[in-house]
Amino acid sequence: MKERQVLIDKDLAAKANQLADLNECELVAKANKALALMATQLPQGPAELRAVGAKKLNNGGIVYEPDKMETASWVRKEKAAFTAGIEGTVVVKIGPPQ
Repeated sequence: MKERQVLIDKDLAAKANQLADLNECELVAKANKALALMATQLPQGPAELRAVGAKKLNNGGIVYEPDKMETASWVRKEKAAFTAGIEGTVVVKIGPPQ
């Protein structure tokens, strides 16, 4: 299950976490918007990208759950594009959450 998850944290250089005030439904919508943008910019990625869940962590991080393991792997590989699509001051962690 952890392989299908993507962990993002607030960028340490940022003063505020723009995603902190969003609820989990809003976070999923924001992730899906970022995935759609990635699909248009990077057409070599998996088909039908979709986030199906998000969990806010006590430390301010967010664990996203894409619908497929290949989507999670691609997001971690193309983390700069996902971060840009999220439009927040966040960083994507390389591996699945521990």
